[in-house]
Amino acid sequence: INTTTPLFQYFSYSTTTSPMNTTPLSPLPLSASVAASVAQLNIAWQVAPNDGLTDNSRIVQLNDSAVFRLTPASATGTNLPCD
Repeated sequence: INTTTPLFQYFSYSTTTSPMNTTPLSPLPLSASVAASVAQLNIAWQVAPNDGLTDNSRIVQLNDSAVFRLTPASATGTNLPCD
């Protein structure tokens, strides 16, 4: 994690690679049409003590992700949340 890594990164399913795109969706904030394709959210942040001493042994990096859909959205059928 560094100063160029955003707190939130959004990903969609890929049509050419398996299964998720490796490039985050952009630009932020996402438009409504791009947001509708979000399948995964990655969260990354650093936590350091508030005394100002930030050597690497005192910084904790936290990363997690949430998957919003288990299958790619269908262009022809009904798309229910958490499909």
